[in-house]
Amino acid sequence: MVDDFDVEDVEVELAAGALVELGVLDDSFLLGIFDVSILLGVLGAMAESALRESVR
Repeated sequence: MVDDFDVEDVEVELAAGALVELGVLDDSFLLGIFDVSILLGVLGAMAESALRESVR
């Protein structure tokens, strides 16, 4: 039987993997889906803020 497939969970896992590859996260640091979602939200807000500042 196939488990439920959640695209959002896969996207979060891929983003976390990318952060590990970029050296932002240590691969030994275990994060839950909720923690990664918070981290990505913070990084997104920081990027948006930087973009707004650069447009001024």
